[in-house]
Amino acid sequence: MSLHTGTYAHFPTRVFVGAVAVVCLAMAASAVLSFTSMIDLRNLYLEDRTHQISGLLTDRLRGPDRLDPEAWRQIMDETMQSGSYPWLKYLALIDPNGQALTTNGHESNALYFSQTAVRTPRRERQGGRFGRPGPWEEQGGDQPARLQLRIGIDRSSAGFITRQAYFHLGVSSLAILALAVLGYFFLRTLHGFVELQVEQESQRHLAALGRLSATLAHEIRNPLGAIKGLTQVAQERLPPDHDTQELMTTVVTEAERLERLVTDLLAFARPRPINSVELDLTPIVAGVAEALRSQTVEKNIEFKLPDPDPPALVRADADGLRQVLLNVLLNAIEASPSNSKIEISIDGSGQNYLVQICDEGTGLRDQDPEELFQPFVTTKTRGTGLGLAVSRQIVERLGGTIDLRSREPKGAVCRLILPARMPPVPDPQAAVGAAKG
Repeated sequence: MSLHTGTYAHFPTRVFVGAVAVVCLAMAASAVLSFTSMIDLRNLYLEDRTHQISGLLTDRLRGPDRLDPEAWRQIMDETMQSGSYPWLKYLALIDPNGQALTTNGHESNALYFSQTAVRTPRRERQGGRFGRPGPWEEQGGDQPARLQLRIGIDRSSAGFITRQAYFHLGVSSLAILALAVLGYFFLRTLHGFVELQVEQESQRHLAALGRLSATLAHEIRNPLGAIKGLTQVAQERLPPDHDTQELMTTVVTEAERLERLVTDLLAFARPRPINSVELDLTPIVAGVAEALRSQTVEKNIEFKLPDPDPPALVRADADGLRQVLLNVLLNAIEASPSNSKIEISIDGSGQNYLVQICDEGTGLRDQDPEELFQPFVTTKTRGTGLGLAVSRQIVERLGGTIDLRSREPKGAVCRLILPARMPPVPDPQAAVGAAKG
């Protein structure tokens, strides 16, 4: 997104976007770090509870009882049935070979498991309290037996920490999204504001240009008409073979060209009121083409006109529409090479009528079509650059659109879209009469 000229032309858009991106990334990293820290805190909380149970059980078994599976089974049953630890779901005493000597409860994926070593006393010598050692005891009496206590507790007991972790992650994600959306809409609003400022400045410029053009046109029109008229009178009084006839013809031709320029300036600066009526496009197109027949004959250009049936009824201003078609067809004739064809088609299949004027000239090439609709922009050496600008002004006032496009394999297409005729409004009195009948 780029900003145009004006007060905010030098707004650091890239710096702003970069700063928003850095803040969003920092917030995302902080959110992920906070989430993982809280998950670790949850695991520590669960681990602490397993150590609590492990310490409780080993404290209740003293001395050699820690080697007795029956003593462990009894103390496990009492602990599980006491109800003091509802989150305790599984207990198991594991021998050094990984075999369960005694269990209480059922293993499940929903449980958090922790396994701690049970500190046991040195086994008494043979003939002591337990007699011969069990298969899980070490055969030497110098080392204590290594038992493991496996404890499973319900993960939901630490659910408040998990919920808080996800809550913080969700809030951080929403904050990042809100910051990104606000940044986008800020730039979009600023961009629209700057475009509005540029458009207003352009409108003021065009208004001043229009006033100047209208003044100049009025000042030029009268002496120009006198120059043209006096030259034509002088031509009539001189013999046809006089050596100044050709020079005077050039004067008349250039005066006519200046008259067209003055007319375009007045049409652009002070548009006349639009008289929108229902009319048939086809005969208007044919009439304008016939008016330009002499120019097409010089270059041997053929007009391919649309079929007169069915009629193409639109709501438009007849004079304005003729001026638009005249400007567009003149451009097509000047752009077309000799021995070529200009095709005019009318399509009324939709809600509007589409008029297409296709030539076989050089086309738009790399030219931006929208630039050609700007005042005083032209590709012709002797053009005024007002024909298309005036045409767009008239068409838009009629509620339509006009644009230029390249044509394959060569040439250009001018597309003129005009609103179709309005549906007839029923007569209320006739409707009442019909209802009574």
